[in-house]
Amino acid sequence: MPQPLFGRGLNALQLKLIAFAAMVLDHLAAALPVFWQPEMQTVYRLMRGIGRLAFPIFCFFIAVGAIRTKNRRKYLLRLGLLALLCEVPFDLMAWGRFPVWGYQNTIMTLFLGLLAITLFEAALQRFPQGAGALLAPAALLLCLGAAHFLKVDYGVPGVLLTLGFYFWQTALADLPYTPFLLMIMMAALWIHNPSQLISLLAFFLIFLYNGSLGKACPRYLFYAGYLGQLIVIAGIRLLL
Repeated sequence: MPQPLFGRGLNALQLKLIAFAAMVLDHLAAALPVFWQPEMQTVYRLMRGIGRLAFPIFCFFIAVGAIRTKNRRKYLLRLGLLALLCEVPFDLMAWGRFPVWGYQNTIMTLFLGLLAITLFEAALQRFPQGAGALLAPAALLLCLGAAHFLKVDYGVPGVLLTLGFYFWQTALADLPYTPFLLMIMMAALWIHNPSQLISLLAFFLIFLYNGSLGKACPRYLFYAGYLGQLIVIAGIRLLL
């Protein structure tokens, strides 16, 4: 586990709470018409900008969870189920209607990132010779293709980001310059959408991660919190 750049750093609970708060601000600004008014544009941009911090942190903890979990299949099942449960409230929150086939929720992106990690590992472990070297990249391309075809939130770059964090935490962890290379890589991936470059600020928070869990917090609390805030914000939008 790479060491934090400064002092004692931040634990997992602190980082997740920062990401969760940033995400809620982003969703409020994106979903509620009150923030779309001309006089609210400064507030809107500020809230959306803060919201850019959330996704990289979520991707980071998907990679950490993939490494630490005792049961990868159950982890995939939980995340896949959450992605399905979130689709209706996500569409209602983001678009005010359901279904919206051309855009899938963020949890689906994280699920594909975790699936890519799992298939990559499985290919290398079951086929350690030349076949594994071919099947592992093929597995990644399969998941990237699914992200493109399904039009998930953040698309192919979102899945790649999760993979990048996974490699940082494993094979490349001993290279001191790896975090900065990862940041540059993500900047290149998102250059087509300049607003996403704000999310690079999240990397400085991630570099502060000290590897500890912090106070005990049931994993299902964050799952329920994510689904719950979608339902609440979608309900507010429909009532306005």
